[in-house]
Amino acid sequence: MNTGFLRQQIMIVARAEVGVSEKPLGSNWGPRVAEYLASVGIYQPAYWCMAFVYWVFSTALRGDNRLPVTGYTPVVMNWAHRTKRLVGPQDARPGDLVLYYYPARGRVAHVGILGWMSRAVLGMRFMWTIEGNSDDQGRRNGTKVVRRRRRVTENTFFVRTI
Repeated sequence: MNTGFLRQQIMIVARAEVGVSEKPLGSNWGPRVAEYLASVGIYQPAYWCMAFVYWVFSTALRGDNRLPVTGYTPVVMNWAHRTKRLVGPQDARPGDLVLYYYPARGRVAHVGILGWMSRAVLGMRFMWTIEGNSDDQGRRNGTKVVRRRRRVTENTFFVRTI
């Protein structure tokens, strides 16, 4: 199938989820969050950014989701290394994953879906993402699905999904 069409489907599903929030806020739970978590086999409150991404891909690709079934971002980073799916920001496309490395944790600890990437200007590049378990301040354990504008840094990794 046409990869452009598949990427478009991923973005349509992800955008439709923007605004979904935990119930109660701060609980890592709620009806929709429980669906995201269940898609990766988690049936209790937990950080859900990767589960959200997996759910989006499964919904958009209707059974042709090749992402690892996991709610743990380091598993996805290992998969990306092993399958040679890491790409530079200049090659990233809408629908690719964005993994964020947190030096204090010594690992990737958050993920989103790339929606748009700017060209580099004065050595800086910005992107728009859709992220679950985040918030308007960009925290990695927020309370909702958000559309975020972020700066691309050396701690930002892109994973080709399709």
